[in-house]
Amino acid sequence: MRKSLLNIFLLFLSVLFTGLRAQEYIADDPFETMIRLGSMNVKNPIYQMPSGQAGNAYIISAITSGDAVRYPLGYTVTSAPDRHFIIVSKATTLVEKERQFDLIIEENVSISGQFVTIYTDWDRDGVFVSQDHSSLSMRDKGFTVSFQVPADAELGKARIRVRLDSSRPSGSDVAVSGGRVYDFVVYVMDKTDREDCYISVSSSDEKLGTAVIETVANIDGRYDKGSSVTVKAGLFSSSSSAAANFEGWKVGQDIISRDQTYTFTVNESMHIIAVFSTIEPELSATQTSTEADPVWYQIKNAHTATERADPYIAYDENLTGECASNLCAERPADISNKFLWRLESVPENKVKIINKTSMKQIYGSGVLETQELTAFSLKLYDGY
Repeated sequence: MRKSLLNIFLLFLSVLFTGLRAQEYIADDPFETMIRLGSMNVKNPIYQMPSGQAGNAYIISAITSGDAVRYPLGYTVTSAPDRHFIIVSKATTLVEKERQFDLIIEENVSISGQFVTIYTDWDRDGVFVSQDHSSLSMRDKGFTVSFQVPADAELGKARIRVRLDSSRPSGSDVAVSGGRVYDFVVYVMDKTDREDCYISVSSSDEKLGTAVIETVANIDGRYDKGSSVTVKAGLFSSSSSAAANFEGWKVGQDIISRDQTYTFTVNESMHIIAVFSTIEPELSATQTSTEADPVWYQIKNAHTATERADPYIAYDENLTGECASNLCAERPADISNKFLWRLESVPENKVKIINKTSMKQIYGSGVLETQELTAFSLKLYDGY
């Protein structure tokens, strides 16, 4: 009896979603529409994951724009993925049949010498079809692909596969060597007569700054064509964060404004990225460190991994919660003496780095060694 009831319930769900007409599954909220589209097909296609090894190139941003777009894609990353095959599904886009849209890609390096191939699966049969190369518009560090969503495209979740290869691939599923493969999940819906647009924004690096839309949308969260929308970028000023610079608002590789507060006219659904970068310190002219007038420096780790970034070498007689020993690497909020050091050469092909607070040194031979360095007392000139 229980099994029969379960079968009846599953049959009800199948009829409920697969039998929906356009006006029934389309909601004012694009996220609700995508949820309903994702539920319409009980069985999803199975895609083959290409094997291979990753190269240096990777996609740092991917957005969609055009008449077909009901909700724009806004995919951004600040570091290389740890694998060669990436499924982009958390950031996605909603497009209409029989309309055109662009997929705008920006990479971390020049695409010179790179083979870019595009594949689509609009009929959701799990088999990719190669996109005509004439739809590709190449740029220095990226490209734009133009799509016409077919009238007979299946409703629901489709995929666009983007391959970045070091040599021309023979198909969508072959192994990749020195490149990456991206599968972008795309939701397909029926064509509508709706004229208002969806605008979204994001920060290129949420550790450096924020991006917000200041203009209030209509009741459906959209903006009428021809209306004005204002977006604003904010810089983080926390002393524990890296100094940041706002470079501008970007669509693909194009900076469309360098104003932190930017107002534009809505023509289509689109995603805009607020681009931030760290301010690189300017190196000053070489200063001579003398016995009477020593030059003191901070020593900072240049590693970019989150858990290893920004520590400075410090020597402190009073242990802090971050340090288990007097000599350690910690993240300072000041430039006190415990973080200040000077470098001196000594006889016998050796060097020493001297701490300003304790007058203790990091001491080693002229040959780089694998052993850990320690700090110990050293008699120096009076006052140094």
